[in-house]
Amino acid sequence: IQQSQKLRDKFYSKDLVIRNNNNVDRVLEVVDNQHKLLDKTLPALLSSLLSVLNCFSDNSSEDASAMDFIHRFRVHSGVFDSASQYSLLEIAAGQTNEERIKRCRTFNPFLSSEHALYFLEECVSKYFALLVHYQKLKRIRIFCELFAKTEDTRALIQELRCVRNWEPSTHLYWLLYEVESQIQCRPKQYDVINMLVKGTADGIGPIVQLNMGEGKTRIILPMLLLYYRSNPITQTSKRALVQVFFLS
Repeated sequence: IQQSQKLRDKFYSKDLVIRNNNNVDRVLEVVDNQHKLLDKTLPALLSSLLSVLNCFSDNSSEDASAMDFIHRFRVHSGVFDSASQYSLLEIAAGQTNEERIKRCRTFNPFLSSEHALYFLEECVSKYFALLVHYQKLKRIRIFCELFAKTEDTRALIQELRCVRNWEPSTHLYWLLYEVESQIQCRPKQYDVINMLVKGTADGIGPIVQLNMGEGKTRIILPMLLLYYRSNPITQTSKRALVQVFFLS
């Protein structure tokens, strides 16, 4: 993860200007280095995460616990499936931490609630964050190739300036949406979401007008729905069914 910050440290600047091919070549060099690093890191990290969900008790003797014996029987008989990459997505899609912990313990009942929560917040969230970064590297390479053909740097600079200003472990559902949609929420889009969320919680009912192409349909609205799906609208209310009205 620290290595993945090199791209940000070198090129995430408000004053970033791509003037010639030399600048693009520097960007591609960093992108290629990080791409190679993640090609090795992501499969190893995934393997480690799945080993946590698929592990059994180390005690395989006759004195093994009944719980371990029953769990082994269920897995080997096909009653329970072994965890896969899709399982991580399914676990992260839970509405609350309690539901996510329960899904973790479906695969590994030996996980305590504290360990399962740590597994989600410190391990799974970082894996998904690296997946988003990996997808970002691919987009940057595409925009570099576009620059070579058209000398249009707008998409490239916008992608390089896109940084996450929210905590992934706090909003795991947003991170999951970014992974599945192969997008990354831009800072301006998050500012709009944050303003609407805070305004609703304070009972203000804010209204925002956005121009075409600023991510209202693909990013802002879905992320708002995901937030209200997992969080109470006010401090005294429970989670509610969210209604959306589209005017044409």
